[in-house]
Amino acid sequence: MPDRASGVAARDEPDYSCRRFNDLGPGELDEWQALCDSDPGQSSPLLGPEFAALVAGEREDVRILTARRGGALVGLLAVHKRPFGHARPIGAPFCDYCGPLLAPGEALSLPDMLAAGGLSSYHAPAAVVPPERLGDVSVEAEDHAFVIRLDGLAPEAYLETFRARHAKRHKNFRRLLRQLERGEDGEPKLAWGVPETDNLATLLAWKSAQFLGDGLLDVTAAPNSAKILKAAAALEPADSNALQGFMVSLTLGNTLLAGHFGVRRGEHFHPWIAAYNPEYGEYAPGILLIYKAIAMMDQMGLQSIDLSGGHDHYKKYFAAPLKPTWNIRARAQGAQQGGVTLQRAAWRLAGAGRENAIAARLRRRLDHIAACEPALTGRVGQFVTALRKRS
Repeated sequence: MPDRASGVAARDEPDYSCRRFNDLGPGELDEWQALCDSDPGQSSPLLGPEFAALVAGEREDVRILTARRGGALVGLLAVHKRPFGHARPIGAPFCDYCGPLLAPGEALSLPDMLAAGGLSSYHAPAAVVPPERLGDVSVEAEDHAFVIRLDGLAPEAYLETFRARHAKRHKNFRRLLRQLERGEDGEPKLAWGVPETDNLATLLAWKSAQFLGDGLLDVTAAPNSAKILKAAAALEPADSNALQGFMVSLTLGNTLLAGHFGVRRGEHFHPWIAAYNPEYGEYAPGILLIYKAIAMMDQMGLQSIDLSGGHDHYKKYFAAPLKPTWNIRARAQGAQQGGVTLQRAAWRLAGAGRENAIAARLRRRLDHIAACEPALTGRVGQFVTALRKRS
């Protein structure tokens, strides 16, 4: 009989397990990657076993929850197991996409999966599986990720579709580019590949200054997040299809104008850190980098550049909202239920159920700080700093 909520045929409960990453065998890693490849919504480099291997090499709290039916892998969730049984998506705060992953046509109970793994609660700010396939979960918001995806088009033809939609904006982008080209340093040039040490350091310094100036936690320096950035930059892939640190840079002469840094797997690039030279801010160099990067995707061997979610206005000028995501929370039945229930009730009373409410923004800020800062003293210090900047 089909389950009315999910539209998926009801089946026997799956067999769940929870293990450390290093306890998985090569065949299981292949199954994991096949699960990612089975659905375009699950195809991000951030959801695969190579990214989990990178993070597990830096942190001891990585756990892999699996669900099997008849021996076949039908669901997987990679998390950080935190105190009191709380779980965060692997790679937080760089979890622009979050599990669990499900096989086509599958549905399962995320609360049951958590309970089987000895976990009490889980928060996914950008889950890729529709909530109706995950059982009893609460949905706080729905969003879409913007992806530059060629889908068989030549880069120039792809750009032309967005020029037609946003003619005035693209005319202005071309004007700014011409202004830079008239300078004595010649035409701005695009470079890409494994991050060059000095350029990456400059990019991270710009981003750090931006975070601090905006009163936001500096993910380039906070211990947990800085570990992931450093590990990604040091990746030395065995072949071009393996996960690697990747940076796209826009330069004018010997001057770095802007850069995007993140991870690449095969034809897909997912930037994390985007920043520009403040001395050239009037030229919008970050926008011009995207403009030129699209034009050179063929040369870079890319089919997609994933700009992820959020409400940055510039994304719509170059990308379509192709990937739906959901901000969800789940809790295991009976596992430390009282404390979790009281927390949820308190946040709800404070208004956190409304996405743009002050309480909701405060809750997101605290979650973000907790993901980046392992020590309580560091978390308190970051929060106090943020309050001072905002006051």
